[in-house]
Amino acid sequence: MAFAALLFTAVTFAKGNDILTLNSNQTFKGDVVKIKGCNVVFKAENGEKYTIPANDIQTVKFEDVNNLIYTNYLTMLNADPNSCMKGASDAKAFHGKGGLHIALGVLFGPFAVIGAAVGSPDPMGGSRTAQMSKNSELFSDPTYLECYKKAARGHNVGMAAAGWGMWIVLLLL
Repeated sequence: MAFAALLFTAVTFAKGNDILTLNSNQTFKGDVVKIKGCNVVFKAENGEKYTIPANDIQTVKFEDVNNLIYTNYLTMLNADPNSCMKGASDAKAFHGKGGLHIALGVLFGPFAVIGAAVGSPDPMGGSRTAQMSKNSELFSDPTYLECYKKAARGHNVGMAAAGWGMWIVLLLL
């Protein structure tokens, strides 16, 4: 009975059973911690964490095929390889709202910058993106959305900071 309990504990709490093989045929055993953008965060058996671009990975063998990280990995593999670039391009070209963020920066200063930094812009929130983008089929693609949000958020933070800077310059004059 004690042996069965020990075996159950070892199987349940076993870590480090994912196997990652790079394009250079190097193989590592450990845990895939998360998928971040087009990178895989991998914790090797020695405890070190590595962020590896998906393009450098030949295969990943997951111990648990029902793992949420595994399903995200499969989604990433099936995604359009240019979806991140398309998302960032659409955000820069069509998201707009720069004038609004400048005005908010002038009126509210650092609070506008913080608000822009924690905001969650999406392509459907910007009417110009929804109307003018040729990538509307990617609006539900997680990679596209992540890159769109990152680029639009960066632009919004920059515009709010510029507005705050204008307020400071006007104050000094």
